[in-house]
Amino acid sequence: MEAVQMTRDEFITAEQLADFGWKNIDNAMIDDLNNALSKYGINTPDRIAHYISQCGHESGLGLYTKELASGAAYEGRADLGNVNPGDGPRYKGAGYIQLTGRANYHQFAKHIGDAAVMQGVDYVAAKYPWSSAGFWWANAGMNEMVDSGATVQQVTRRVNGGYNGLKDRQTLYQRWISQNKEAEEVKLDAGVANTVIATWISPAWKKANEAGNEDEKKYMNWLANQLRAASGQPLQ
Repeated sequence: MEAVQMTRDEFITAEQLADFGWKNIDNAMIDDLNNALSKYGINTPDRIAHYISQCGHESGLGLYTKELASGAAYEGRADLGNVNPGDGPRYKGAGYIQLTGRANYHQFAKHIGDAAVMQGVDYVAAKYPWSSAGFWWANAGMNEMVDSGATVQQVTRRVNGGYNGLKDRQTLYQRWISQNKEAEEVKLDAGVANTVIATWISPAWKKANEAGNEDEKKYMNWLANQLRAASGQPLQ
């Protein structure tokens, strides 16, 4: 496994994924994972547990970043936006929760701000295995579903359209929870969290805003939401 440097925006480390049994871990994949968790609000212990376990089952714990079938079955599928010859194979399932079809690739390309997504499955599978899954996750309302107390069975139904692999998904969910139990059980008093936000983070954000430092503003927003999440408060 390639050595991975920790960043201050990191929710999940390479070591956590390796302990979970994930395959093919490298810096780019870890960056994509943490970018996806931040961008799509997958930032509470239960959201992360469901997301990681569902992606784990769908991808064989990271072994597969794209659909194994040729994609020929999608050729001519207007409902997927596959209107040009070769669209089926080019836009077959990519990522840990498989993004499929020209129309969905086009939406993702616009959303992520990368026109190269339209090169097709190989590009998305290599560069955005987690972000493409997070894009689907957010559009499907999965965070809200998890927050409502959904079970693995209910989450699986929405991800899979049925219950294929339910036992394995449940096992992976429990494994992640068990291996990351200490982090999950950390609790922070809301008053303490809000005091830190008001007396340190908010002034630092204002200073960064005046200086036009977008990276620092982003970090302060992320840090404030980490404190809100740790103290059971809504994110902003």
